[in-house]
Amino acid sequence: MSPLHKDLNNISKPKALWHPSGRYISEGSNIKCFMRSVNEDFNLAIESYKELYDWSIENYSDFWSHWWKRGGFISSHPPSQTVTEHKSIAELPKWFVGARLNFAENLLRFRDESPAIIALSEGVTTPFRQTYCELYESSQQWAKALRRAGVKEGTRVAGYLPNGCAAVHAMLGATTLGGVWCSASPDFGVTGVLDRLQQVQPEVLVSVEAVIFNGKVDDHLDKLRRVAASLPSLKLVIVVPIVHPAGEVDISNVPHAVLSEDFLTSVTTDEVVPFAQVAFDAPLFIMFSSGTTGAPKCIVHGVG
Repeated sequence: MSPLHKDLNNISKPKALWHPSGRYISEGSNIKCFMRSVNEDFNLAIESYKELYDWSIENYSDFWSHWWKRGGFISSHPPSQTVTEHKSIAELPKWFVGARLNFAENLLRFRDESPAIIALSEGVTTPFRQTYCELYESSQQWAKALRRAGVKEGTRVAGYLPNGCAAVHAMLGATTLGGVWCSASPDFGVTGVLDRLQQVQPEVLVSVEAVIFNGKVDDHLDKLRRVAASLPSLKLVIVVPIVHPAGEVDISNVPHAVLSEDFLTSVTTDEVVPFAQVAFDAPLFIMFSSGTTGAPKCIVHGVG
């Protein structure tokens, strides 16, 4: 036996770092409640997670139809069929055929004073807080302005901005209308952004005027100008000032640009924007592979 094998044999089994407490495995836990409802609906006697897991694989259509029933999803039309038949790997099944729903509507179902967003940027000591009620209002304002700009079901809206409130608000506004959201980090240079967005050809781009990293302010407008100039599909660029006061931000060199404050306040109607009801497999997010083995590949996530 080699020294390596001797060492491996002497390694003791690792100790578990965590065991679920009683409240996680009690009769009142979500998994137990789900298990009981499965037993009631399908006349079964499942008692363990392993049994539930095995049943979900052997009877996946029944499992997912029950998941839809128990999930409490908001939809204007329930599915007429849980999953279509498929006879080969090349023939992808369709899930929840006939269902009509909206991603933003389900995310914004809460309209109360509990916290929805707590955001803290570099150099800021007081977090920005927004309740679910306030988040809904912000999303509605973006939806109104984006609708006026022509965004509708299937319109591609891109973000070239940091993770933060503006990204969440713009995304929810776009998806309220049935739009498709994609994004790129402001860390990316012009080439990295265009490698992604030129494939998507967005009509609207939401970005920022500057970013702060490690105590240094980096101007973003020149990169944004070059990106916007290389996307012939663009009809509108919305610039959200997050570092400088809006009055100090010069966007005159950025094609199709408007400041977010002017964009959002241009719509004063109190009309509520309805949540566009789309198919379960309608596109929602376009994400991208890393691009380490060639151009980044688009990865489309459906609304469901």
